[in-house]
Amino acid sequence: MKQILFTALLVSTLAWAQRPYASHPDYQAAQTLVAQARATNEYGDYDAAAALAASARGKMALADAWISVLPLYPKVVSWAQTARTELSLSRPADETPAGAPTNSAMPWFTNLSKAIEQYELGVSQFSNAEKIWDALPYSNGLQAAISSFQAAIEASRQVRETQRQWAVLQATRLNVSKLLAEAERQFTNAVQEQIIAPGDASFTAVDARIAEGYKAFQAEQYTASEENAIQAINLLNAARLQVVAKRTYEKAKTRMDALLTKKPKQSADLDAAQRDLANAKTLLDASKFEESIPVSERVLSYLDRAENDMELFASTNKAGLPAYYKVRLIPQNRDCFWNIAKYSFVYKDPFQWPKIYQANKGVLQNPANPDLIQPGMRFVLPSITGEAREGEWVPEDPKAP
Repeated sequence: MKQILFTALLVSTLAWAQRPYASHPDYQAAQTLVAQARATNEYGDYDAAAALAASARGKMALADAWISVLPLYPKVVSWAQTARTELSLSRPADETPAGAPTNSAMPWFTNLSKAIEQYELGVSQFSNAEKIWDALPYSNGLQAAISSFQAAIEASRQVRETQRQWAVLQATRLNVSKLLAEAERQFTNAVQEQIIAPGDASFTAVDARIAEGYKAFQAEQYTASEENAIQAINLLNAARLQVVAKRTYEKAKTRMDALLTKKPKQSADLDAAQRDLANAKTLLDASKFEESIPVSERVLSYLDRAENDMELFASTNKAGLPAYYKVRLIPQNRDCFWNIAKYSFVYKDPFQWPKIYQANKGVLQNPANPDLIQPGMRFVLPSITGEAREGEWVPEDPKAP
């Protein structure tokens, strides 16, 4: 019996000796009881020694139960560190790193307060648990600390999510504010440009959309505010497109009417202008404003060319255009087919130079080289619009080169 008793005590003692918590009161009490059991056993009072050994084993069991809870300790430390990190990440830049949050108007104020409160509670529970030697209360204290740190972590993450949502909301608010301002700016410009006017259906509709946009903005209904601003801009664009289409057509028609009063000679440009003017009117009547505008603009381009041809024809008949031109020696800007075609008494258009070149290839030293012309060469100036030409051009100053 003696041998069995001491073998059990030795095993328990060796197991505890490997642990760093020798200050546990039950462990210390067990060591005292073991010493007493040994002494009593030496006196031969085996029953008393057995009772003392049993008490020692009971104390060791309590110490072992406490030790079994120790794996929770590093977990508590890990949760505490995580909670501290999460809390520091959630602190706004304009707040102090420690202490209560200062701006109660911010939407994350409640969660931040909760995170701080739970973290501090966890620290307190952890500290109090470390003073307990009984296994169950110690375990409960550590578990409570872990729960508090976890609650602090969750609250901290909710703070950051709220901050993210708030940042998105502020960006949305700014964008919608700019969009409303742009709608109002375009509205003002449209009135100044007489695109719309008070009393018009378009004016009333745009004004209502902008008013609704600001109302929704004040109510923080940013999606509705944005939709109203976009609708206002779309209405303005549609009104502008319609007015521009009508104005462009009217401009083209007015110029066409003015030109026709001069009874111009029919030409390809005039035919194209008349055809496109009719197309522009058809598109305008069908409310196809975007398609009508470029057609009306093309009419204006054709009319420009037709009027230029008429001006040239009128000026040539009036001035008595020459049928021949003698190449001059002009050192600073020598004669060439390009410059000759550009003269006002020739074509007033340098791009018409091939007509002179083709008509005079036979007099060139090298017909394949239009750049090789010499002073004194006499060129024919062919008619390009049926204009009358006769004689040879003579400079006003006979001494001019």
